[in-house]
Amino acid sequence: MPKDFKIGLAGLNLFKAHYAYKTKDYDLAINLYQQAIFLAKETNNLDVLKKAYNGYIECLALKGNYKKAYDIGKIKDSLSLEQSKEEIKKSADNLTISLKNAKIKEELKNEELKK
Repeated sequence: MPKDFKIGLAGLNLFKAHYAYKTKDYDLAINLYQQAIFLAKETNNLDVLKKAYNGYIECLALKGNYKKAYDIGKIKDSLSLEQSKEEIKKSADNLTISLKNAKIKEELKNEELKK
């Protein structure tokens, strides 16, 4: 199955899961959230993955399965932590590039002044 199709299917399953949740069909919602999580993991779609985990956790809690909801919550939290680390690294990389560019511009300006 092509990656684009999996991304679309993950989003569609998430949408259908949200609808099942709103209509209080928690068993169907759980099933659809699980499918969305599986596809989002395969395609590294973090936005859908986090939303699907949130819905999944809520459904588990509403059905009284607090232990599993807690365990899934820990997985989601570690995912958020990984994403935060990645965003911090990107910010640091961008800052480093900006500083290098500023230094190069400063050196060019100094060269111009020397001439």
